[in-house]
Amino acid sequence: MSSGESRLVLGPKKADSGLLLVDIIMKEDQEKANLSIMFRDVASLSATYDSCMDITLVGLLSGDATEMDCNAWAVIRLRGNVCNLSAENSQLIKGNDGSSVLYIHSYTAEELGKIHIDISK
Repeated sequence: MSSGESRLVLGPKKADSGLLLVDIIMKEDQEKANLSIMFRDVASLSATYDSCMDITLVGLLSGDATEMDCNAWAVIRLRGNVCNLSAENSQLIKGNDGSSVLYIHSYTAEELGKIHIDISK
């Protein structure tokens, strides 16, 4: 991702939607970058941070916002804990091995069916 402002806009899942993985890399030597992610016409979505892999996944939920979603059609992958998820603001799920930890935070859309997540470096 280049310096400055970037914006990514995604809409709702359609009947013929496939799976889209967007891998966003913020350069380590880059001083400043802002990314605005907007999901349109959605009720909810989740952000998940995997502490072992040091990766955040932001994706649309097609089911209940309280469950892990296996049917997301669009997932944005970013290195690091860019949404600042923690036990204080997210649901904590421990892996089977006991050492891996996932933090999941659910977002609910505003009145117009939009969810904005702003990420800054």
